[in-house]
Parts: sequence; C-alpha cells; structure tokens
Amino acid sequence: MSVIGEIQMSSFLSDITFLAYAGYNQFADLDRKVFLVFILHLAHMSIDIITAGVHPLARLILSLVKKISLQSKTQE
Repeated sequence: MSVIGEIQMSSFLSDITFLAYAGYNQFADLDRKVFLVFILHLAHMSIDIITAGVHPLARLILSLVKKISLQSKTQE
C-alpha cells in the first residue's frame, strides 16, 4: 500500500472510531443494535482493504468494535 493510501486508510479508520464512540450513546436500545451493525460493517470493509487485519489500525478498530459489542450485551 502506498503512503498516500496508508494515510487515507488511517483517516477512514479514525472516522469509524469517532462514529463508534460519539454515536453509540446517542441511540435508544433498538437503534444501538442497528448502529452496531453499521459500525461492524464499516470495520469489516476497512479490514478487508488493509491486509485482513495485519495492520495495527485494523487491530485497533477490531478491539474497539469488540468492546462496544460487549458493552451493548452487558447493558441488555
């Protein structure tokens, strides 16, 4: 991946992370589940793009999505 591609992907993952944390608490329970599916879809797309999770930012977004998913399960 080129340096420019790497920077663009880093920005994309930062945007997903921001969406996950900023948006999650703004939704009611049903909407949270829809929101989590959306975030998981974005994370999955980004991980497919950057070498199937080898990139450190891909691992970071995966861990953040897992934390959010666990939080939603414990709140139910």
